[in-house]
Amino acid sequence: MRTISRSLRYFFARLLRIRDTPESVASGFAIGIAVGCIPFFGIQTVIALFLALVFRVNKVSCVLASVWTNPVTAFPVYYTCYRFGLLITGRDGVGFEQFSAVLNKAEASNGLVALGAGFFIPLAWGCLFAALILSPLAYYSVLWWLAKRSRMKKAKALQNIRDKI
Repeated sequence: MRTISRSLRYFFARLLRIRDTPESVASGFAIGIAVGCIPFFGIQTVIALFLALVFRVNKVSCVLASVWTNPVTAFPVYYTCYRFGLLITGRDGVGFEQFSAVLNKAEASNGLVALGAGFFIPLAWGCLFAALILSPLAYYSVLWWLAKRSRMKKAKALQNIRDKI
């Protein structure tokens, strides 16, 4: 157990030391968040890495942000997207238990498209809505956080210089 926590600490320490522009890191994070909204399991990381290469943004932040819909969070996130999609399309939907059963069936079969338009269209619209809302929020939040972190580092460096004088 100790090696896992140590590895995670090392990973996050390296993430904090990304040598890239704040705009590139924030853009990569925003793209990763948008890709995480895509309801195609298993290929989100590949899509995120591809888009990071195409748009020349930070690959690490893009891939890390794309895994926000992991096996633990996928059902609640996609169910929320599905409910938003039902509001957008004006259709009737299923409850969480039925949604979970349908999603499990989709993973085992040919994918979400095989479930039919009645299920897939509201999910797709809800995921698009979530991506359009969450991506700009992620971009500006990360940009703000990185600017704040930069100001704090500069202030600390200035204070260290003053202490030496």
